[in-house]
Amino acid sequence: MVPATLSMLGVMGAFAADLALRPSLATVYLVPVAAASWYGGPALGLATAGIASVAGATAGGFGDELLGRVVMPTLLHVSAAWLVGSLHSAYAHERALARTDPVTSAPNRRAFEEHARALLRRHVRSGRPFTAACLDVDGFKGINDRMGHAEGDRVLRAVAETLTRSVRAADLVARYGGDEFALLLPDTDERGASLLLARLRGELYDAMAQHGWPVTFSVGAVTFRALPRNERDLMQIVDARMYEAKKGGKDQLIHEIRGTSKSA
Repeated sequence: MVPATLSMLGVMGAFAADLALRPSLATVYLVPVAAASWYGGPALGLATAGIASVAGATAGGFGDELLGRVVMPTLLHVSAAWLVGSLHSAYAHERALARTDPVTSAPNRRAFEEHARALLRRHVRSGRPFTAACLDVDGFKGINDRMGHAEGDRVLRAVAETLTRSVRAADLVARYGGDEFALLLPDTDERGASLLLARLRGELYDAMAQHGWPVTFSVGAVTFRALPRNERDLMQIVDARMYEAKKGGKDQLIHEIRGTSKSA
């Protein structure tokens, strides 16, 4: 797609340079065509191109002959719609790849931090509590050492799939790095978080047992009623609870509530 898009870009550039010597309303209509293709998708872009072509032909196009009045404006507008739509698709694809973990297909650390940043902005307005959690796969190194990295990748995919299947659509599950996963649970107070995390741990252990993988999970979670300064502070706080769980013997959950005197 990229070479074809670049080739079309060259053709369009030459075409536009030629048209600059003989301006017309048809060239002005390129603006709504490009905007519709970028923000509305291919269908809206082509529909706008059709409307622009009719308008350009009515306004005189690039001359009085059929070629200049109808064919050239139509070619210009349809080509612009295709080009801008292709560029937007390529941009969206690359953006998605940059935010997706290649092993598990879950969102990666960058995606998690972007979601956390947006959640903190919403929390300023709503004041509602939310919960973030970090989950570390205990014994994962042993899986890699004894069974190979391919089996380790299968463990990671099973963890990601189990977590994603078990949370709400509004929640986010991300592979934060290595054998560590992060969860972002909007509008979730301490009671809701405790119930959800207990259920998630049970489902994870069931999934691991089905494959005979001898791993456990250390989980650190924080329900925020007081706002952290930014997404990095948020993860430092949650990470500290997860490492506390690991240092305490692994295979346990530590859940803190920030902003009240309660603790769990």
